[in-house]
Amino acid sequence: MTIFALLAVKYAGLIWMDPVMGLIGAYLVSRWFIGLITNSGHVLLDKEGPQNLRSSVREALENEDDRIQDLHLWSIGPGIWAAIVSIAPRRPLPPDAYKQKIPKDLGLVHVTIEVNETREEPSSP
Repeated sequence: MTIFALLAVKYAGLIWMDPVMGLIGAYLVSRWFIGLITNSGHVLLDKEGPQNLRSSVREALENEDDRIQDLHLWSIGPGIWAAIVSIAPRRPLPPDAYKQKIPKDLGLVHVTIEVNETREEPSSP
């Protein structure tokens, strides 16, 4: 586009094309800069993960025997997420067993699972 503007100035005498292209370039750089600052800020400030991603993790791990006590999901890069999950199962499994339940296509690259044993409540007579 810039080359077109320079050729228009040289051969057609459209001297207004050069400053217009400068303004368009400034606008594009400003949009890029604002996007970069926004994305960087989300990563640096540990932006909480989106609700649909949180729901997907919750659906993968929770059932009638396993209850999530705490789920912290945050951005560590564009489209890259980390999670810490605290789970209270009736019959505990190793943390890796819970990690295997989480779908691989969610963009989670660092997952920490904390398994807290729950006490079986005595049945009433």
